Amino acid sequence: FVIYINNFTGYYFIKPFLNTQYISIDLWSFIHIFFTLSLVIFNKKYRSLSKFIFTIVGWEIVENIICPNLIPKLSYFKETKQNIVSDLIMAIPGIYFIYNKRFHNWVDIKMNSIFNFDIA
Repeated sequence: FVIYINNFTGYYFIKPFLNTQYISIDLWSFIHIFFTLSLVIFNKKYRSLSKFIFTIVGWEIVENIICPNLIPKLSYFKETKQNIVSDLIMAIPGIYFIYNKRFHNWVDIKMNSIFNFDIA
């Protein structure tokens, strides 16, 4: 999927908007924000800080260490240190959501009214 998106868009998603010695922000960074927020909004069990951090850091380990070393064809998963730092920073809105209990209630009420089910 990642290769398809990059090939289809002419590597548009991996061209950095901001590239410093510490962080590298590209369009995938915004996708990380979307998915980390989705994780805590749509699944209540990830509203625990420890589970959320474990999932985010675990994904970075899988993406950058396990996949490229176990399956050489997946070496394109490996990111620069700056991109890894950016991915972790992009999880901060999810952490904010975890700590904002009033926002939890509002989202749960809205999701229940829109989709007519309780988010488990």
